[in-house]
Amino acid sequence: MPKQRYISQPINYTIEGKEPPKNTDAEDYVLKCILENNYLIKDIYNQSSDIFYSEQNKAIFNSFKRLSDKSERINYITVQNELIPEEKQLFEIDITEYLLNLTANPETSSNFQNSVYHLVDVWTKRETLLTAYKVVQDIETKDAFDVLENYKNRLSEIETAVEGQNSYQKYIIDRTTAIDKPKPILFRGDDEILHLGDISMLEGQAGSRKTFLVSAMIAGFLSDTPEICLNFETNLKDAKVLLIDTEQAKGNTNLVAKRVQRMAGRDENKNYSDFIVLSLRELTSKERLQITLRAIESIQPTVVFIDNTKDLVSDFNNIEESAKVVSYLMKYSTKYNCSIVNVIHQNFGSQKARGHLGSMLYEKVDTDILLKADEVITEVDFGKTRNLRPSKFAFRINHFALPELTAFIEPTAKTNKLESVFSSILEPNKTYRHTDIVNMYVENQNRKPNTAKDRIKTALEEGVLIKNEVGLYHLKIKDNENNDLPF
Repeated sequence: MPKQRYISQPINYTIEGKEPPKNTDAEDYVLKCILENNYLIKDIYNQSSDIFYSEQNKAIFNSFKRLSDKSERINYITVQNELIPEEKQLFEIDITEYLLNLTANPETSSNFQNSVYHLVDVWTKRETLLTAYKVVQDIETKDAFDVLENYKNRLSEIETAVEGQNSYQKYIIDRTTAIDKPKPILFRGDDEILHLGDISMLEGQAGSRKTFLVSAMIAGFLSDTPEICLNFETNLKDAKVLLIDTEQAKGNTNLVAKRVQRMAGRDENKNYSDFIVLSLRELTSKERLQITLRAIESIQPTVVFIDNTKDLVSDFNNIEESAKVVSYLMKYSTKYNCSIVNVIHQNFGSQKARGHLGSMLYEKVDTDILLKADEVITEVDFGKTRNLRPSKFAFRINHFALPELTAFIEPTAKTNKLESVFSSILEPNKTYRHTDIVNMYVENQNRKPNTAKDRIKTALEEGVLIKNEVGLYHLKIKDNENNDLPF
């Protein structure tokens, strides 16, 4: 990374009374992590000390690298001995005291890599701002084309430096160090449902009560009583939830938020800093994506629920647009160490999520939550998981308009007979008009049209046939049981 060339003492540098972008807290955290876990120096070794704004922190980081080159331990004593006289002059207090202050408050190193990314980002903004400031100064006294050429080259250097962070070396898996599995943060009993740093998908037909399930999952993060949250619970004390609604009117989104707070035992008419709700229906798909990413950057939530992810693209069958959104979701779940839950509709008459977007999400998610509903009950199953498969369950909506657990309805002998008959007539994953099914039933079963209509009505009531939003009929989707782990 290029050295800062415009300022000799950045700690005292200001632009019209304002200091350039910096985050000395993040700098202190990174240095503290290395002092407490020396192996982390390998993850940041290729970075320049310029990512640190503080001259003292630059000196300490450079001493870390020199100690690493000599395969020596990094601690208070070795760092103090390693600093050269010019570096020691930067400190106004005793160097040992400075280092002790860095480690005064014990913290885990779980956010180390994200903090390094952040410092690189801040350095980029700082260098770009200083370059722009020099352009403003020079444009008054120098030839415009010379200024343009000079600072175009400088911006190119900054871009090259940032791209240099994409070296393959930092992505090598070091088998000599312990790398934790993604941390589970939402459970049902002993079943792990959601994990930090990963994305998941919640899919079902329109009207399958997906938003009610989302409400229960969010309440599980906010409540100490899992029994009223469909048994969802978290192991975190300070979880922060971000709900992004893209398709409902603000009034309906507000009702969902109030429902969550009732389930969590909170005042439904108050705002809470650990539960933030955005309504993005009025925006374009491009604006929704930008706001979503900006909110994750700023709020840094534990978990994000996007209802509906389809609305982040203008065409869910556009491969390039879908790939871009899925890549952003994976990047942000890793960069900000959060769980991102994507609510998405299934295709009519199918158990597949909509379009190329749905297919790409399915390939990348940690967990795929499947909803299947009749007029009263919604069954929740897990179509894919990289961990042990959670147990399926069912819920219904009670007279308080809240989801509550209920028993599965086992098929009767009558239902089994209807399934056998209609499965012999209709093809799976195909939709039919009512008239076509009547004619096929009459021909296949040698019955009268009125009898066929009665059987179709009964099959609908028993859940053997499903009628979709456009009035077409299809067979009930069969579950594909698969308890094998992906590896």
